[in-house]
Amino acid sequence: MTNHYTDVCEETIESLRQQLAACERQRDELKADAERYQELLYAVQRKFPNESRHETTLRYIKHAEAPSYSNAAKESK
Repeated sequence: MTNHYTDVCEETIESLRQQLAACERQRDELKADAERYQELLYAVQRKFPNESRHETTLRYIKHAEAPSYSNAAKESK
């Protein structure tokens, strides 16, 4: 026979276990994101002077993604 206090405690413990599991999943996802970010940053061999590796990587990505005027001219014909 259980009492109300025991039921409340068990429900609270179960709720905390579920929250902990959710936090652990989120931690694992963040760790994987951090690893992918580091991989991306270190794919750049040399950074620009006075820039962080992040800034140089972002510069390269933006440059690669920017439409060139010569390609735009060809596509409009």
